[in-house]
Amino acid sequence: TKTSQPKVEKAIVAEGPIIDAESRDDVVSGQDDVDDLLSSLGF
Repeated sequence: TKTSQPKVEKAIVAEGPIIDAESRDDVVSGQDDVDDLLSSLGF
């Protein structure tokens, strides 16, 4: 006998690149911004 399992659809929610990064203020725009962010966090 085969045990049939109900089909469960998995909703994939992918995080991708921010499309309109220029209009957002919470996006880093280069290595200097990354360095500043890491420095402010103590790294």
